[in-house]
Amino acid sequence: MKYKKPTKKQLRNAKQVHMGPFVRPVCWSDYNDSYCVCHKCWSCKRKMKYNTRDFANNVAIKATQRTNTWIRSYKCTHCFQFHIGHAKTSRPYY
Repeated sequence: MKYKKPTKKQLRNAKQVHMGPFVRPVCWSDYNDSYCVCHKCWSCKRKMKYNTRDFANNVAIKATQRTNTWIRSYKCTHCFQFHIGHAKTSRPYY
């Protein structure tokens, strides 16, 4: 069977089911490399990984200056490395 990419509506419905309170879904991409929208795939696997906090901070500062929005670095709970992402507030604190 050939894999079909899900539609936007299917993704939205899957995210509502998987992102609900107290739900710990199975990450199907770990088992059979299928398309998954669990928290691990959505927040970790699709992002760049940085080994040190200093390197991630430098990349975040450059991205903040380039985009004019505050981008911060944080430690991932899945891979224990660092990612960068948009912050909730729009003002940079460096």
